[in-house]
Amino acid sequence: MTGRDRLKTAMLGGKPDRVPFMPQICFPHAVRQIEENYEQGIIRCVEDVDYRMELMFEITKQYHSDGFRIQGVDSRPLRVVRESGLPIVYQAETGEMIGKLNFSTGGIESTLYPVHSMEDAAQIPVPSIDNLIETKEFKLFKTACAWAPDLNKVGSLAVGISWLVQARGTEQAFFDLYDNPDLVDLILSRSLEAAIVRAKAMHQCGFDTLYIGDPWSSCSVMSPEIFERFAFPCFKQFVEAVRVLEMPVYAHICGNVAPILERIVNTGVHCIEPMDPLGGLSAADYRERVQQRVALMGGVNTVTLSTGTPDQVREEAQACITGAGLDGAYILAAGDMVPTETPRENVLAMWDVALRNSY
Repeated sequence: MTGRDRLKTAMLGGKPDRVPFMPQICFPHAVRQIEENYEQGIIRCVEDVDYRMELMFEITKQYHSDGFRIQGVDSRPLRVVRESGLPIVYQAETGEMIGKLNFSTGGIESTLYPVHSMEDAAQIPVPSIDNLIETKEFKLFKTACAWAPDLNKVGSLAVGISWLVQARGTEQAFFDLYDNPDLVDLILSRSLEAAIVRAKAMHQCGFDTLYIGDPWSSCSVMSPEIFERFAFPCFKQFVEAVRVLEMPVYAHICGNVAPILERIVNTGVHCIEPMDPLGGLSAADYRERVQQRVALMGGVNTVTLSTGTPDQVREEAQACITGAGLDGAYILAAGDMVPTETPRENVLAMWDVALRNSY
């Protein structure tokens, strides 16, 4: 069975030949493992998105992952300049300052948010599929999908409160949830339209699975009532809109999801990830609560991954499979994105456990 089929079978609630493995890697971890100079590697990934995609495919192969998670890229030409010791990112063609590069996350910290009014929110762009397919980003997606015919290609999309944070900034976004709900509704509505179009364009590029992530929906940072009012409809409407694509969809909400777990199931997603044990639930707890209504992915403690021994990782990985995966519908992965400093041998320890768990 190929990784592509193995992951799809588990996502849809079945039993593949063995437990699938997809460790969930972000590019800073790949840089740490492959590049000699970490900061220069991060800069290169920001300035050269083609190289960044190649790097992610290389680490995917080195870790024997059944899936290749392909994240969105900023296809504008960017340039990183050190000013007073700080790495500042500029748009190369216009000279516009974008923000400060965060070497820890690989992200660009900006204070330039695009939405200041209802009028701005109404202008959030909803591109056509044809226009998206012709962008540099989506041409790169299509190329990357062609690299991995036997792997499950996972396309990443932000959903829910993450859209609001991108539009308004973290602090203002959380004030808006209480003080300006009409603006929030409009931002989420326009962003939902754009995300649905993006998903359909991803399908044309050759993706097999959709990841929809919203860390801000975690009850570590917001109440179940706010999740129900604003985030739940976004997840549910997105899943309903892309059902015609016949692509499995999995939801990423890290941290504490105990108060909203059943509501996540009710969005209609095929799989819930990352089963963050730091949120207070074990893999067995997740399976007991959701039964076989959805597949599950993750559960291996990121603290153990980053600071523990390979044997400790193996022990946790096996506990996750025993707790959540004995009847299939489970993918072994970290309980959140693999920390940047995680030793290579610890990631491979998870793969070793997956290999030893056949159905």
